[in-house]
Amino acid sequence: MISLEQIQSFLSVYEAGSYSAGGRKIGKDRTTVRERVVAMEEMIGEPLFTIEGKRALPTALADALYRRAWNINKQAMDFNQAAFTANQVQLTELVIHHHALTSIDMLSDVDKTIGERYPHLKINWLQRHRDESFVDLEKGRGHISIMPSIGNALLQRDVGSVNLGADRIAVYAGKHSPLAKKKSVDVNALTTEVQLVNESAQSAHLAYMNVASQQHTVSNSELLMSLLRSRGWTALSRANAEKYVQRGEIVELNVEQLTNGYSAGLVLFYALAFENNDVVREAIRIIQEAALKHFS
Repeated sequence: MISLEQIQSFLSVYEAGSYSAGGRKIGKDRTTVRERVVAMEEMIGEPLFTIEGKRALPTALADALYRRAWNINKQAMDFNQAAFTANQVQLTELVIHHHALTSIDMLSDVDKTIGERYPHLKINWLQRHRDESFVDLEKGRGHISIMPSIGNALLQRDVGSVNLGADRIAVYAGKHSPLAKKKSVDVNALTTEVQLVNESAQSAHLAYMNVASQQHTVSNSELLMSLLRSRGWTALSRANAEKYVQRGEIVELNVEQLTNGYSAGLVLFYALAFENNDVVREAIRIIQEAALKHFS
């Protein structure tokens, strides 16, 4: 019978393109990986790879088996995570990822409520890009992730999901900007001005970000707001921009083609290995209630 170790070695070579790279991918030496794949080939009776130089090229049989092998390996990993989680009496640490565009006020409310419900629970709030967050959820290094949606693409990852609603996105400029002095602004006018783009928002592939011909990427949100005081414009969550508007530092622009602003869907993702954990389930409920309050 083909073992799980052989299947994992086959997957590593298939995905990495060589025995050496496949070994590094799973933390095994080249010889071990090759021996496992060769043993698998002998049981099947056909080669899975042809060697050209240092490359291991998959055969038609390997292509046909890859998806099933991937599913078997994923199910085994899920079983291990579920077994480990089931053995835990209670989480002592909750890891929540969030996107740069997520409402800070909403997250603060969530932290307060979870903290009151579980006063001894350590809550880690980590700002992450979408892909790295999903990897952590799938590997059990994170519990919950709050991210903007991009349609069906989000459903391709092996995580659970809950729709939270839609956050309103609007366009802003510094109070001294020529754009701020206009009653309304055409989108064409925005294309000729510098656009300040939050790095995390850019990585989310949100359509409204790609407008100006000259875009400056900024990874720090506070620095972006400081730069905005002297030039350019940006697109922000209305919830996050509100305090800067109230201080008189920035102005919401009336963009003719976006009379009601831009709506960005927000989704909560969770690690399937922890879906039956009481703390995680309660945290999800608290986040849903907070989202209903902030987005209603």
